[in-house]
Amino acid sequence: MTQPGTEPAQWTTVDRGWGRRAADFAALGEPAACREYVFLHHRLGIDAGDRVLDVACGSGLAIELGRLRGAACSGIDASPRLIAVARDRNPDSDIRAGDMNALPWDPASFDVVTSFRGIWGTTPDAVSEIYRVLRPGGRVGLTVWGHIKMSPGA
Repeated sequence: MTQPGTEPAQWTTVDRGWGRRAADFAALGEPAACREYVFLHHRLGIDAGDRVLDVACGSGLAIELGRLRGAACSGIDASPRLIAVARDRNPDSDIRAGDMNALPWDPASFDVVTSFRGIWGTTPDAVSEIYRVLRPGGRVGLTVWGHIKMSPGA
């Protein structure tokens, strides 16, 4: 039993789910989303010189694809095990384990922010953080599970 006030922050519990099978997710699950990542990157016009942040970056495939377009990419995820895979894929990128509701970057740090099915019912405050770290006139691309109108906070 834990003492009141000593429970881990809610965002740290994500690693129990997705992170538990990080290598499987990276090799089997994430590649299925490759077309989605490429489409959104194209739609956002990600190009050389852009500073891109991927929120809930998982094992870093979207970061890798953004780097192939010439962007300087960063990422954040709640799972240290997924972050380890993302860092291995993207050794020159700033990839951090942390809370998307309290992004550890300065205001206006990024030209583009993406999140692929990472912001949903338990994390709607992350959108405010995205806008805080996005430069004025920057671009945001988010995808959600299911239909956007059924997503809490849409």
